Amino acid sequence: MTMWKEQMDLLCQAAEHPAQTIGQAARSTGRGAVGCFPPYAPREAVDACGLLPVGMWGSAQIPQRSERYVQSFCCSIMKADLDLGLSGACDELRAVLIPGFCDTLKCMGENWKAAVPAVPAIPLIYPQNRQASGARRYLVAELGRVMAQLAKVGGHIPSEEELTASLNKFEWARAAQREFCRLASERPQAVSARQRHLVLKAGWFMDQADYAGQLEQVNDGLAALPEQAGDKLRLVVTGIMLEPLSLLDAMDECGVCIAADDLAQESRQFALAAPEGGTALERMAARYLGRTGDPLVYDSKKTRGQHLIDMVRQSRADGVLIAMMKFCDPEEFDYPIYKKELTQAGIPMIYVETELSNRGAEAFRTRLDGFREMAMERREQA
Repeated sequence: MTMWKEQMDLLCQAAEHPAQTIGQAARSTGRGAVGCFPPYAPREAVDACGLLPVGMWGSAQIPQRSERYVQSFCCSIMKADLDLGLSGACDELRAVLIPGFCDTLKCMGENWKAAVPAVPAIPLIYPQNRQASGARRYLVAELGRVMAQLAKVGGHIPSEEELTASLNKFEWARAAQREFCRLASERPQAVSARQRHLVLKAGWFMDQADYAGQLEQVNDGLAALPEQAGDKLRLVVTGIMLEPLSLLDAMDECGVCIAADDLAQESRQFALAAPEGGTALERMAARYLGRTGDPLVYDSKKTRGQHLIDMVRQSRADGVLIAMMKFCDPEEFDYPIYKKELTQAGIPMIYVETELSNRGAEAFRTRLDGFREMAMERREQA
């Protein structure tokens, strides 16, 4: 096995065993870990305060305790995260960052304080209207407030130089992730759907400098391979996240690859680079405020449909896979709008409702196999 393949396997293993990966990263860096609830958190600020930011994207275990605090119709990520806290799995975290993007997240901060008092919760409120005249000024101040609380947790107040260095480290990792997605799309025979997902997910549990360096080795190996057209069905995936892993296994078994993604756990995290100019906090704020076509961020023009159409055309995809997180209101509200636009553009779609503890993918596999046959016939006729 070549070195880059071995490195890719190591990153996949890191994603499959997050507790071990976080523990190793904490020991190697000498930093305490801070849990970052999805979807978006200022991980650069966590890093600059001498702490290790780690993603909290739930688990495949069926929640046993969380429904004492949240409704049964909350999304499975929030229920799983709260369940992890109640089980003691988060006891070693120094704090958790909880942004208020949806109704469940807005309540999660208070629920966490009551359910897991040993792990402090730091709330983060992003501006609802990104286009308002005071949005940038407000967000810079809010990021500064959050960083001040993180500094108390980490015992270190970062300088502007340290915060800029952390931002640059994350920008390095984000650039490597963008390049990996491009290379994986052009070489689908070399990177399976499962491997693509796990390589990107590993970045949530590792120090970003270590992750970026390892991912660049994978990219170098992929870049040395010739582009492969192959006979796989190419899909753009949109939604919060593409789990459980059985869904990705079904894609690989059916000969389907990910041409590009619009997932909150993946490309929505790194699609935009921080602009140059201004302080580190101003650059972080500007990167967030530049988001478009994101159902979790207020968008009066509802540009997601056109965004997906552009992604399909740019990535030469055969269609769109809609991974709908069960009980995710922002995603569900957007669906009728962009479904109509994709239909008008003549782009085939396949819809799957996802839940982290749902291990069965047989029905999805059957539907995907039929969808692939239909879409491949369409490709041959085009």
